Amino acid sequence: MAAPLAQRLRHRKRQDAATIDHVQPRTLGGEAQWANEVASCRACNAAKADTPPTAAELEKLTALKSRPRNR
Repeated sequence: MAAPLAQRLRHRKRQDAATIDHVQPRTLGGEAQWANEVASCRACNAAKADTPPTAAELEKLTALKSRPRNR
């Protein structure tokens, strides 16, 4: 059952709430697709801002996103 609207809105405003971070920023041509999105805390996402990833970061992300994980 979904949480009431007021509760969801409060959670969204929490500083430690997870946000969707676009690895390649959308302002720099990144797309809103799973391969370009990661979970990030609000503070880290804001600190990254529109910074593009380094080659090493892209390589690591590609490896992590390409492996299916079974749980």
